[in-house]
Amino acid sequence: MRTKRIVWLFALLLIAGCISKGTYNQKVQQYNQEAQRVNVMSDQLRACVEQNRKFQAEAQANQEKNEQFQAEAKAAREQNERLQAEAQAEREKNEELQAEIKAIQEESKRMEAEVKASGKEIKKQEGRVQQPETPSQQAHTLSPQDKTYQELTRRLEGEIQVNQVEVKQRKDRMAVSMMNLILFPEGGWEVHEKGKAILDRMIPVFKDLKEKRIEVQGFTDNVLIGPALRKRFPTNWELSAARASDVVRYLQQKGIDPKLLKACGFSEYQPVASNDTPEGRARNRRVEIVIVPADQ
Repeated sequence: MRTKRIVWLFALLLIAGCISKGTYNQKVQQYNQEAQRVNVMSDQLRACVEQNRKFQAEAQANQEKNEQFQAEAKAAREQNERLQAEAQAEREKNEELQAEIKAIQEESKRMEAEVKASGKEIKKQEGRVQQPETPSQQAHTLSPQDKTYQELTRRLEGEIQVNQVEVKQRKDRMAVSMMNLILFPEGGWEVHEKGKAILDRMIPVFKDLKEKRIEVQGFTDNVLIGPALRKRFPTNWELSAARASDVVRYLQQKGIDPKLLKACGFSEYQPVASNDTPEGRARNRRVEIVIVPADQ
């Protein structure tokens, strides 16, 4: 529009005789040059705008990629931390299991040595020892608690010999102490099949009890709950009680009167050995089935 106005202005001036034709042509040429320069600058400006738009799009894409990379890096770090924690927990479990195996092996050797020594002593006294009472004669002379003790030790003889089970008498009560490894899977709280088989051997004795109650007590070492179990069991209190409760549930399923059953957890606060060694921690992780008078 501006170009047309200038052309018409020059034309009118030419017609009016105000400027010469040469001057008019010179002005038109200058105008065309200026218009050409403006067009070039406009094209350059449009190119710059387009280039800037491309740069902004690339910058946005790069920012999104960077955010994605950061998110992936964060996820990788979290996964690495989780795997490291799980690996550490597995190493601790492996150490505890090895310690338990070592403790069992050492106790087995000790028991074998005691058996050999007892055998030698028996041979020395064979000529002087009177004929022992038969089991039926012993049954008539033993107290009910002694009979229970004798029957439990007979049924658990194999586990007692390798120090996995201990049967103890304490005045008017009796306790069967069992290491966790014979009842539960590593790090678990539900009785496994081998553990159920061991309990099955004791259940007939429990059913014959008169005027007695059965308390199942759970104990742990002082190691903190691992990441895999922490949501379910925040502390060793909950874990020890859960293990005792699962044993009680199984005894009830097998016909023991639930009114005579009790489950309780003692966490890490009643150790029978030092928690400073793997062997001691293995002994402290246990379940005890305690037979007490019904009125207590």
